[in-house]
Amino acid sequence: MLIGSGTMSLYQHRKELISQLISHDLEVSVIAPDGDEASLIQDLGCNYIQINMETRGTNPFADMKLLSSIVATIRRVKPDLVLTFYTKTNIYGGIACRITSTPYIVNITGLGSAMVSGGLKQKLVSTLYKAAVKDANLVYFQNKSNRNYFRDNHFGINAFQMLPGSGVALDRHRLLPYPADNSKIKFVFIGRVIAQKGIGEFIEAAKSIIRRYPETEFHIVGPVEGIAGPIVESIKTNPHFVVHGKVIDVRPILKEMHCTVFPSYYPEGMANVLLESAAAGRPIITTDCPGCVETVEDGVTGFIVKPRDSKSVADAMERFIALHPAEKENMGLKGRMKMEREFDRQIVIDAYLTQINSILSSLH
Repeated sequence: MLIGSGTMSLYQHRKELISQLISHDLEVSVIAPDGDEASLIQDLGCNYIQINMETRGTNPFADMKLLSSIVATIRRVKPDLVLTFYTKTNIYGGIACRITSTPYIVNITGLGSAMVSGGLKQKLVSTLYKAAVKDANLVYFQNKSNRNYFRDNHFGINAFQMLPGSGVALDRHRLLPYPADNSKIKFVFIGRVIAQKGIGEFIEAAKSIIRRYPETEFHIVGPVEGIAGPIVESIKTNPHFVVHGKVIDVRPILKEMHCTVFPSYYPEGMANVLLESAAAGRPIITTDCPGCVETVEDGVTGFIVKPRDSKSVADAMERFIALHPAEKENMGLKGRMKMEREFDRQIVIDAYLTQINSILSSLH
């Protein structure tokens, strides 16, 4: 059984794992809130079970109802093993597994903003997370910073391993032809359009670049949330900006782009947008932050910038613009090679299959 906080993320990043589990004659159930990809998950051949969940809410009554729903579902389905992903479902899925004495594997896909917010909220989430991982058969981490946080704060983990994020599906995210037209350099931001993902720094850097290099274009791809709304609205009439909104398949857009810029200071696990951009052969500009810095080799496959520093982002953009077209393309090709070497999703799937087979064998 897989438990996640959304059908889109589970389908996009776990469908190959689900398919291979099914191909090994394992019965797979997926628990997640309803979403557009629910039917696609069912089409993989697994049992989809809808739950109600406020993915970013902190209502204690709603969360207790969520826990009760997961416990009831586990008791009804009686899975041999549960896999949990993402902060809220790691917490309540893990606690539910402890309540029902069900073996489980936790994947730490980033700390989430609540874990680094300070104050009472951070203490509460940390306490719940400690309870959730206490009896886990295995905890997967996607970057060393997250692993060190759990270790230094005494989360009491029995066993852990490192994974290269969710990996990137190289057969789906193929190397794309690099744009032949270099008369207008196009940069793209892809992701949840929120402050912590660096959208403000991206826009400020873009404005600086536009003043010096008017033949540039800046694209924003992703759902706009919270205080980022007014910031994005303010540039919609600027002809140098293109706001796409939520896009299911970014590959057609990415094909037209010269460089992906992701100035995130969000506590990422491993930024999938960077893995997918590099796999497509696009150089990347990102921050020296956990979950981002691991995806790029500075000056080789892209550039590393300071977090919360629009000038640092603009400087990297200017360095990129100054490159010869062949150098830009070669930077992207080296990024693709790095993905093939270090971030192939099959690495992640093989790690899961090994652990799942070991746990299931011990049960019988």
